[in-house]
Amino acid sequence: MSDIERFLSYIRTSDGNKGIPLYVKNWLIFALATGLFLLISTASTDQSAIPLDSLSTLASAASSAVVKDEKDSKDIKADIENVVRSTYSDAPVLIEIAKCESHFTQFRKSGSVFRGQVVPADVGIMQINEVYHLDRAMKLGFNIYTTEGNLGYGRYLYEKYGVKPWGASKPCWSKVEKFAKAN
Repeated sequence: MSDIERFLSYIRTSDGNKGIPLYVKNWLIFALATGLFLLISTASTDQSAIPLDSLSTLASAASSAVVKDEKDSKDIKADIENVVRSTYSDAPVLIEIAKCESHFTQFRKSGSVFRGQVVPADVGIMQINEVYHLDRAMKLGFNIYTTEGNLGYGRYLYEKYGVKPWGASKPCWSKVEKFAKAN
């Protein structure tokens, strides 16, 4: 992970920056994204500059990392649950995994990404472990710190490995898996 990606991750997700006001976080992300845009512009005319694909990935991560104004937490949870249910309508076990892993939570009230209590490196709705999966997710175009990216990479993991990545929470969701296999 590059220094820029680490910085974006820290600004967007760190529970250690609770004292940083929302407008300061957004300003820092905007400033970084603006700087990346200028680098991309330079890179398009200077072949010795930073590779465009690296910069465009970082710029995309920066633009999606902007912290949104807080809504009522019940509305957010209902919105997220609806997105999960529609995204995974063909895979009910993934809906149950999301419910068990995060209770359909992508972001905390503070705006930081939801992290696992037992393993803080597990992030978002599907509790994707950033230590093991962040580099691969980014290479595939998934930003696990966003709702869409977290669900997309969760689908990728499910299609590649089945339910194994969520084995720790199996007692919670296994009834749905057994029911799905029976039908």
